[in-house]
Amino acid sequence: MIKPESPATAAAILAAKDPAKTWHDYEASAGKMKLEVPASIPPTQMKIINQNQQLMDDLGANATPAIYYMNKDNTLQQVVGLPEKAQLDAMMGQP
Repeated sequence: MIKPESPATAAAILAAKDPAKTWHDYEASAGKMKLEVPASIPPTQMKIINQNQQLMDDLGANATPAIYYMNKDNTLQQVVGLPEKAQLDAMMGQP
């Protein structure tokens, strides 16, 4: 969990009419966008949040973003935190 309010924020994004757009807009606002945070998190949304948290824990991702990709030798790589542009370009296969 990043912050104590992270589950409620995630639940608000999952409950949005268009979660992908809401996530994009929220990230673009640097977390300043007002979300309709539920008073309590519905069990179905909490299950999704817990599954995602478990995946991050299992993979050793202790920060976001956590990026996983296969390198040129087809070996799984992990980058935790925001990579520099040159590293990101290399990860995405750009020279």
